[in-house]
Amino acid sequence: GLLAYMLDDPFFALPPPKSTGREIYGSTYVDRLESFAAKEHLSYEDMITTATAFTAESITRAYRDFIIPGIKIDDVVVSGGGALNSTLLEMLRKRLPADISLLTTMDFGYPAFVREPLAFAVMGHESLMEHPGNLPIVTGARKHVVLGSITL
Repeated sequence: GLLAYMLDDPFFALPPPKSTGREIYGSTYVDRLESFAAKEHLSYEDMITTATAFTAESITRAYRDFIIPGIKIDDVVVSGGGALNSTLLEMLRKRLPADISLLTTMDFGYPAFVREPLAFAVMGHESLMEHPGNLPIVTGARKHVVLGSITL
């Protein structure tokens, strides 16, 4: 069905670090999904549920395939709009290994949409303190470096 079609995308087999956006998953991609869904006679509700299941499945597959084999994980913390989506959270809980706790930023007293401003505050602080702000093991960089520049 539609979920298998979406998960069959080669992007999901690529090892991290990786990133994508509208250049691959823009309006052309959405048009292809809508055509597929129309051929399958899927309702709007089915499409939204499938998109939510796709989000949960792609996240948990990334943990399973790329993170869990090498690192012991105790918690997964969800932020942003996903932290407010009870259906997505339940789908994640069902897919993650039972020994991993699923939390949201709100469990720590932070609003759901705190991730980006908090990340910029931490990166700015680290730059001001002249501390390296990258993780070469994650990004593939050759060495630790101080990120950004402070211009007054």
